Amino acid sequence: MRASLHILLTVILALVPISTAVDYAHNQEQQHLHAAEQLGTRFNWPAARNLAEPDDALETLTTAAAESGVNVLRVSIDSSGRDRRHIHYYVYLGGRDTQLFDIIELSRGNWPSASGLRHGETATTIEPTNPGVVGVPNVVAGRYDLSVEPLETAYNRLPAEGTYTVEAPTRDARDEFLQLIAGALTDMSGEEYKPADLNPVDPSEIASAKLRTTASRFFLYAPYLLTLIAAALIPATVTRAGRQLGVLSLHGYPNNRIWYTTTGRPTLITLGAGLAVTIVLALTVPEMSGILVHTMFLRYMLASAAVLLVTYGVGMATISRFKVSDLVKGRL
Repeated sequence: MRASLHILLTVILALVPISTAVDYAHNQEQQHLHAAEQLGTRFNWPAARNLAEPDDALETLTTAAAESGVNVLRVSIDSSGRDRRHIHYYVYLGGRDTQLFDIIELSRGNWPSASGLRHGETATTIEPTNPGVVGVPNVVAGRYDLSVEPLETAYNRLPAEGTYTVEAPTRDARDEFLQLIAGALTDMSGEEYKPADLNPVDPSEIASAKLRTTASRFFLYAPYLLTLIAAALIPATVTRAGRQLGVLSLHGYPNNRIWYTTTGRPTLITLGAGLAVTIVLALTVPEMSGILVHTMFLRYMLASAAVLLVTYGVGMATISRFKVSDLVKGRL
């Protein structure tokens, strides 16, 4: 019984940093996938044949963005011909900056500036030493690739038609941009386009994505659920050591010393094992961000304190209610 308790405590404390890292990585991936939805208004470039020329689309979008002071983004997810997913963000900065660079962290380097993007600078996890790569986005454990590239490179892989996002500092700037796009589409196609024909959708109208799945949430809180099971096992574990408790009591050992001898010392060993797991994860998992490392150690300290308090409180309560005569005679 005692061995089972200590194994359970070791599992609990090892799960804390592991579940924290898994949850963070999952949450990070969801943010990377859905960042554009949080930044601004989505709109569609029509699929008409006379609007399908990529050069015309690029010139129209960049000119309207520069005039209205907004940013234009397009995202694509490429998994064809590769063992891993590649998330592409194609960006034109007509404004001063973009919140995309607040959502996505960098492992090293810098984000490309507006002029840098126009001159082909990128931030990518693929071949970061290549010329023109000025930064490397952070992807914990390197589970997929992520690139932020100039908008013009989108048309090497994608048609002009599709979904874009306009990130505007004000609603007036957004409306001005959509009006400019609608006017340009009218001129190019010979058909009248209005902003409403672009099917604009604001972030508030998009159902917020669940950044954490049910499985992810359960995994995150599993250590705390297992702690409750461990608390239920402690009285039985202490009872199994009845004779040892009786002998220690007869020798005048205080309850604190008895707890340390029977339960406390093995608990401290499991705390050390869990700390070792946390350190190993922090040192060996690729692309561990500072925020994740800080969160892992903070949660581990809180979990360690909770486990120590539970084992001490329940153990002391169990020890204090035993009679020495019953302990020595093995009547428990």
